[in-house]
Amino acid sequence: MNFLDELNEAFTEGSRMEIKIRKKENNIIFKVIDRDNKEISGVKIFFNNSLIGKTDNKGCLIIGRDNIPKKGVVKAVIGLYSAKKIL
Repeated sequence: MNFLDELNEAFTEGSRMEIKIRKKENNIIFKVIDRDNKEISGVKIFFNNSLIGKTDNKGCLIIGRDNIPKKGVVKAVIGLYSAKKIL
């Protein structure tokens, strides 16, 4: 397998990562899971291209609802893998 095939495969795998968003009380919980519904830790979460934090060992990042706008693009990135969700 050459470099381009490996890169292509990496991006295909990345599209199988998913961001789940829940609103609970005054917080927004971002949870990143893979295709097997396993939590992924250490994922950087961006909101409108600004880094807001990394997921913990349970694949979650909790942010106060007042700290982010109501609309925008949420992006999760780890290595070459990424997932995007529009609020």
